[in-house]
Amino acid sequence: VQFQIAIERTVNELVVNHLIDNTACPFDNVALFNAGSHVNDRTSGNPPSITENQAMRLLLAQQTIPGDSLEAGLTFDFALYGSTNINAAELQYLPAYRVVPASQTDVNQFTGRVEPIYEPLLSAGDPIWYAGSRSPMVVGILYSFLAGSGPGGRRVTYFDPATQCQSFDYYVEAGSALVNYQPYARNAGSGAS
Repeated sequence: VQFQIAIERTVNELVVNHLIDNTACPFDNVALFNAGSHVNDRTSGNPPSITENQAMRLLLAQQTIPGDSLEAGLTFDFALYGSTNINAAELQYLPAYRVVPASQTDVNQFTGRVEPIYEPLLSAGDPIWYAGSRSPMVVGILYSFLAGSGPGGRRVTYFDPATQCQSFDYYVEAGSALVNYQPYARNAGSGAS
């Protein structure tokens, strides 16, 4: 079971590394997050808050369909963050923390609508967090398995007569690739607590 969990974590790491490493996009050779070309990098950001969420939602909403100037209609579906932003994110997104607003500007339209995803692979000391869309209109990062492999890997079991032991070997043949930058936005998250 531990080997199968390790395989799942390895596949997850393949995907998350595209965000952390700011992989270059295959069609324009520009880094995934780029404030100029891709307009999806909020370098003056802060931890998740109503103001930051609105800015991230706008970055996603204004992304265009690849090869066109028409907006793709992407929604802010999930926030991905490390432990540095775990408290701020839960207060912003989990319905359990819904607070009655004192005024219209205090309305948190993201509570219960954005899925908070704590990702341990994002460093505890790194305040950066990400916004993402699950819209089927534009594919962001893909991962796949070779034939014969899949989630949990491929298990080969055999009995070794010399040791009188049943042995289990696990193999995984997987890969990931960045396809489009549009479904993701990055926030510097400086000043996180």
